[in-house]
Amino acid sequence: MVKGDNSASLVAIGKIASAHGVRGQVKLLSYTDPIQTIAAYEDSLQDASGKKVALKISGQVKHLLLATIEGVEDRDAAQSLAGTELYIPRQLLPEPEEGEFYYDDLIGLEVRDSASKVFAHVCAVDNFGAGDVVEIKIIETGKTQLFTFDEKTIPEVNIKEGYILINEPEVENA
Repeated sequence: MVKGDNSASLVAIGKIASAHGVRGQVKLLSYTDPIQTIAAYEDSLQDASGKKVALKISGQVKHLLLATIEGVEDRDAAQSLAGTELYIPRQLLPEPEEGEFYYDDLIGLEVRDSASKVFAHVCAVDNFGAGDVVEIKIIETGKTQLFTFDEKTIPEVNIKEGYILINEPEVENA
């Protein structure tokens, strides 16, 4: 399946991780590279429902940014936002350069084996702290499986033709 034009869609660029301190600050996990790039989109951030999130970056602690959110004045209010994904409209992002892509563009792509046989579709790309993983849904069984997103496991990503290649996957068929 070749992806259509998703320029009107929303793209997650960060997530509120937890409260920080007692005055309503939050720790923010940025999906941008470098992580401070999320600040360029402060005026366009929204949650999954489309509600604007007025956020200002105020510092950094290790790999997380610190931020204040308009209307959030105490720790309880900040903590209630933990886990909130932050999105921007896709059209605000620059077009990826040749050989680059946004993980969001992988969702729905065919998954092929080394013989070019389609056996699954990409349903998610995540990072749980130990590196990027691709979640695929096996066509035959409907089950999902995770694979490390690296060049050894996934040597080819072809957005234009709508597929990724997984190198000799050990797929659970049961």
